[in-house]
Amino acid sequence: MKRAKILTAVGIICAIGVQVGCAPNNARAIREDRSFTLGLPGVAYRPNGSVALGTTIGSSKDKQKLNTAEDGIEAVTNKASDENKVAFEREVEGRSFTVSPFFHYYPWDDSAFFIGLGGSYTSTKYTYAEETEGSTALAPTFTEVAYNSNTSYVGAPIGWAWIWENGITVSLDFGPRVLVSQSGSYKNDGLAGEVNEEKRDRTTEVIESVESPVTFGGSGIIGYSF
Repeated sequence: MKRAKILTAVGIICAIGVQVGCAPNNARAIREDRSFTLGLPGVAYRPNGSVALGTTIGSSKDKQKLNTAEDGIEAVTNKASDENKVAFEREVEGRSFTVSPFFHYYPWDDSAFFIGLGGSYTSTKYTYAEETEGSTALAPTFTEVAYNSNTSYVGAPIGWAWIWENGITVSLDFGPRVLVSQSGSYKNDGLAGEVNEEKRDRTTEVIESVESPVTFGGSGIIGYSF
């Protein structure tokens, strides 16, 4: 959610930037003169006017309701019976931290446009209440479970990094990211609370399957170059 707000802000600033000119004609000279960028939410370094190395970082927290029924992943609606809600509805809270290193190449001296390579690593802790072995539809009982998920993506982002002569900097990239690895483990397996292991593992499967194998979008930096 926080990342989405940041990218929205970047988009608005970029739209304003387009109105006043995407980049100075001496874009390469500015990149060379102002080789470091510090901003939200990341940093970049340009050893010359053609390339940039850097990373963005971010964190987020959200809650979502998942349906663990075998017939698919879908949000539980109010039409579901109370019994179905007990059996299949899980409110999951996720806390994520993401690091996304990148390499950018600027093919034109008078443009802010770049192509590049990038990756991202996200570690997410999911917590939710799962049914115990003794839980029934009439008397449901739950215990807390915590699951850690780690995902890695690689991609070939393209975008623009506007650096004005006064140092104000706005960058935005986008493009496909492909999931290359996914792993996870229980931080709290719920066994001390006599969790229903079959239902716990089914909830974990649903959490993992929500992760898309291909994503579109990117990251941006709003900051100052010097």
